[in-house]
Amino acid sequence: MTKTILITGAGTGIGRDSAFAPAACGHRVIATTFDEAHAQTLRAEMDQLGKNVQVALIEAKSTRSIQAQIVKASEASRPKTRYVAPWIQGAVVRLAGIFGA
Repeated sequence: MTKTILITGAGTGIGRDSAFAPAACGHRVIATTFDEAHAQTLRAEMDQLGKNVQVALIEAKSTRSIQAQIVKASEASRPKTRYVAPWIQGAVVRLAGIFGA
């Protein structure tokens, strides 16, 4: 069964590396970062590998930003529902480093 996995902090480091393994196994990955340049690089690499990865910009310190991305991805992938993200049957991996918070 294909699972959906949401990863924050996927622009660099462990978060970035964490996006590749589940995608390679055929799972749907939503990889998020706050940096446009990192998002473009990751998107290009995943496209080149032909992986099912959605790369999105979010602000990890903002609950609203994270919720908005979940709702956006949910609307794009499933019929409307009263729950925020029932389709995430895999994992939410929060790896974004928040300094000075």
